Amino acid sequence: MNQAHKALSSVYEQALAEARKLLQYAWDHYDEAACDDPERLTQILDGRDEIINTLAALDEQAALLQQGLSGNGQALPESLRALKGDVLKTLAAVKERDEAFAAVIRKSLEQLKSLTLKARDMKKLARFIGEVPQSGETIDYSR
Repeated sequence: MNQAHKALSSVYEQALAEARKLLQYAWDHYDEAACDDPERLTQILDGRDEIINTLAALDEQAALLQQGLSGNGQALPESLRALKGDVLKTLAAVKERDEAFAAVIRKSLEQLKSLTLKARDMKKLARFIGEVPQSGETIDYSR
């Protein structure tokens, strides 16, 4: 294995470690209760940023190394293809977990939207029957 192969192997190993870290983060932090707390949800999503940025940088390095190897007419050894496959499988598992969490978030947002519309309708109804006048004054119907 030449120097470029070793460098690419190192990048893939780092990427695999980061992908596993991201998957573990997803399993540890994604829960339905977080969807009801916007601050906690923001913390969860922000906590992933550093790992994702590291993965993006590693992906860029790997792309440059692969481009250099393919430019020299060198094919990837089987060990590197297997390592790359492990990274992709781990990231696919992360994506699956992200999509499941996103579905829970969408459901929570739909419930919030429904409650907001219901509250708005109740406020309109209350104004219509005079309980909460738009002027802010109480209307005396006893006259």
